[in-house]
Amino acid sequence: GGSAEAAAEADAAVSCAAAAARILDAGQIEFEAGSATIAPVSAAVVTALAEALGACPDGRFEIAGHTDAQGSPTGNARLSGQRAQAVVDALAAVRPGLPALVARGYGEAQPVADNATEVGRARNRRIEVAALDPDPEAEPVEAALPALEGGDGPDAKCAADIASILAEDAIAFE
Repeated sequence: GGSAEAAAEADAAVSCAAAAARILDAGQIEFEAGSATIAPVSAAVVTALAEALGACPDGRFEIAGHTDAQGSPTGNARLSGQRAQAVVDALAAVRPGLPALVARGYGEAQPVADNATEVGRARNRRIEVAALDPDPEAEPVEAALPALEGGDGPDAKCAADIASILAEDAIAFE
């Protein structure tokens, strides 16, 4: 039935996201310093990523941008979002007709290494790919909050307000 087909599509999307993660483990997408311009040296990685994601035409994927902790949290959230969108645009240019790609910037909120060292900062400046639910309506609101929380501007206050509302009660729609 329909649920077996949906489960097979979800498994395929997870498999495509895993292939994308292996590509990014082998060679990260690099950007010009402080900008969302993809470095020319990353062209092969972008092409390989486009091919991997193209194998799942019915999938939905998040292209997540992350930064190191240099600069302001608000600036890093903005830059990581711009970098994620630059990757989405580059993927679409390499391979038109890719599955749905959602760009999301997490700034410095999800480090994978120590920001006190150059090696750690380099590891934290990264792009990640994750499989999303094929139904955009099923995605939780909380998914968008980490990029905004911990900042110092009006976006951070808004994110904190949303997080506290979600913590108190679920929002129900008729």
